[in-house]
Amino acid sequence: MKVGSARSHQCDKYSLFLCYNQPCRSPNEKETKFMRTPMYLRSLGAAIAVLFVTASLGGCSILDKIIPGGTDSAKSKAPSKGNFPSSGGNSSSPAPSSAAARGPSTVAPEAMAPPINIPELPAELVVAPSGGAWTYQPQVPTWCDREFKAYRESDGENERSLKTALGDLSKVARFACTWPNNENQQKWTAAALQSLVNTMGISQAQIHNYMRAKLNWGDFVETETCPFEVSQMDLPSEKARNLVKAAVYCNKRIGDFKTALWNSDRTPTLNPSVAVGLMYLGLKINGASAKESIKKGEVPVSWITGHQEAVAHYAFFRKDIEDLNEESVFSDAAQYDLKDIHMGLAIEKFFQVKKYIALLQTTFAEMAQGQPGLEDVFNTAPLAAHQSWVEEYTANKDVLDQALAMEVLAERGDAAALANCQTEQSQAWQNYAATHDPKSKEDILEIAATPVGYVLLTGLFHCETFHGQGQAGEIAGLLGKAALQRGPRTAAQQASVRAIGIARKTNRRFPLTPKLIFGASRQAQAVYDMGVAYSGDGGWWEGHGGTVKRVTDDGDYKVVEFKRETIRVPKFRCTETNRIDGINPDGTIRYRLNCVQNGMETIDVTAPTAHIRAVRAAGIRPGAYVYATTSDSRMDETAPNYAHSMQVFQNPSQDRLLAAFGVPIAR
Repeated sequence: MKVGSARSHQCDKYSLFLCYNQPCRSPNEKETKFMRTPMYLRSLGAAIAVLFVTASLGGCSILDKIIPGGTDSAKSKAPSKGNFPSSGGNSSSPAPSSAAARGPSTVAPEAMAPPINIPELPAELVVAPSGGAWTYQPQVPTWCDREFKAYRESDGENERSLKTALGDLSKVARFACTWPNNENQQKWTAAALQSLVNTMGISQAQIHNYMRAKLNWGDFVETETCPFEVSQMDLPSEKARNLVKAAVYCNKRIGDFKTALWNSDRTPTLNPSVAVGLMYLGLKINGASAKESIKKGEVPVSWITGHQEAVAHYAFFRKDIEDLNEESVFSDAAQYDLKDIHMGLAIEKFFQVKKYIALLQTTFAEMAQGQPGLEDVFNTAPLAAHQSWVEEYTANKDVLDQALAMEVLAERGDAAALANCQTEQSQAWQNYAATHDPKSKEDILEIAATPVGYVLLTGLFHCETFHGQGQAGEIAGLLGKAALQRGPRTAAQQASVRAIGIARKTNRRFPLTPKLIFGASRQAQAVYDMGVAYSGDGGWWEGHGGTVKRVTDDGDYKVVEFKRETIRVPKFRCTETNRIDGINPDGTIRYRLNCVQNGMETIDVTAPTAHIRAVRAAGIRPGAYVYATTSDSRMDETAPNYAHSMQVFQNPSQDRLLAAFGVPIAR
């Protein structure tokens, strides 16, 4: 092409580099030797051209003067970052005018690069909706809401570059915004986004926000400031919420996810953003197995039976899964100061959670067909337990909130607020237990395993631990024998484990095992409550039984002196019944024993004088027989020997139980 001759399109200050890469020539003109010129020489030529243009030497025509054969011989390569190489065909976008091209820098995306020839989408790359997904139609992209300059793409043919971009949504977003009105480009974009819809289930309402985030994904994911800061002075529940929100919106790593999860299980409902984050991490959707399942669109039954902890994870969130919905999550997100990238991360997590849960439910439904008991494990039992916990919480909200506050106060070391907590928390536990009219030690254990009883004893444990007194050990032992009822989610999980135990009692071929489920969930779902759920048996605590000689008052304590005596105690022969008594720490089911007295034995008991808190000294009086735990590890022998009343009988014959674990027994 000669200077001044007709051109196929105009050149401007944005497209000088493009003139060099996509020369001002007809698409039908032949390639010349310059197209085979080494890249470094062509780059040098481009640099010289830029220099001349800067000196107002005349736009694209300067290349006709410097390079033999003019710009017609330049090789058609990729424009600046984002554009595809030219390979023939017609563009659906009109060429920008010279006036527009030489105007202000803020121009429409289509005016920033001359129209190029984008190939048709091959038939084999067309993606159809699957799995009930909605259809993404080729259309002008809605996420191009800023000035977008073309960027340089690697060497190669158009189709190869387009195919590569299909697997990179950041490229898809940028390519789409470079040529938003090109019909062929819209079809390539539609293929990528239909695949996204099929795989992740993203909604029409959120695909715009997601692709807008993807447009800037690589630039800002590491640099944007996260709007959720966590202070060490935050309450545990607030700290947990902010940690999880930072994980959802900013991809921040939670160093101690178990604690965050545990501290979140306090209330019947969760903040929507927190629910997404907890399920994303708790269901291990960030793991390789879940990602592979989402990609393939299924969770095999064999995987569930080989990874039974997935059932426990699912049961933990069973009610939250029912409450999960797009509107509440993104309404919650709207109130935060979020950048596009933050929203993109949240959208990605929400739809991955939703998709994975749907896949799990499909597999669980398949497993439950023809297998009695599995529907109870997956759905009925955890939902009922969650609801029961909520009802109990609502009816006893004041005392439960006070018990839960013990954790916060103990962590802060608030001595003034905890000064009288031993008496207050003991009284709250006593009052609640009395409403159940317990008639045996086993009844007390059952009360400890109720939602209210468990939380009240947990609060008492933290109070005792703060004051450094040994009753905490026995409370922990009592809680260790009880089904975990920390919150509605742990209660739901326990109910699922219990349902498995019941099913296996009559069907040894039942596909799930409570020990496997419980063991995995105990570790994964952080059921350890700052040391509460360990067994209080053993250690330096010793149990003593004796006949009470004298009881005197010492402030908040009863000082109990025991007779030095030899006593005869009954022996029992016990057989296991079908009634479930609880769940052991290792996940095995414990059944109630039917015990029959089988003779008597003589023992010599010398019980040390014990200080027992007055509120827990029910039934203790001269002549009564008391089993108590005491400590012989005092550094100072003159210091009080604090003890915990375990069982109180009317007399040494032990024929009538007056109290157990400090709780009076109903007559």
